[in-house]
Amino acid sequence: MIKICGRNDVPKNLPVDYVISLYDSKKEAPEFFMRDRHLAIRVDDVIRQTEVFFSSAIYPSMDMIQRIINFVDGKERKDFVIHCEMGMSRSPAVAWGVLVHWGYSPQEAFDAIRRQYPYISPNYEIVRLWDEHFRDTNMIKILEDTFPEYKGGVTYKMKGP
Repeated sequence: MIKICGRNDVPKNLPVDYVISLYDSKKEAPEFFMRDRHLAIRVDDVIRQTEVFFSSAIYPSMDMIQRIINFVDGKERKDFVIHCEMGMSRSPAVAWGVLVHWGYSPQEAFDAIRRQYPYISPNYEIVRLWDEHFRDTNMIKILEDTFPEYKGGVTYKMKGP
């Protein structure tokens, strides 16, 4: 099971096995008592590599995808919390890829996340990287078909510091 949430909504007692934290480059890494079961990734909510965010922005990367895969591999039956700042963009994009990695079809994984969290808007660049990793699973097409405003990858502009 995967629970998606924002930074302030992470359960305090953590009735989960593992936590993945996606945190902004301007924030401190969240700390949990379960250090060996916590993956903290510094990545900003940047939609495209070509988008100018701010000079110190940390963009989603294939290295990030590989770190996530290494962390979740073989843990299909475990409970995860995946969180970012708001629980709307980076964490659903990561959860989607994790479910596909665990054997869900891209559409099944997307539908499962949307049923549980109907107000998500997965980060385009993270989804594009998952799609590239899985060798064109049509995750981008699913995203663009669901959110027509995503066509071309830019849905909103992030504000700088």
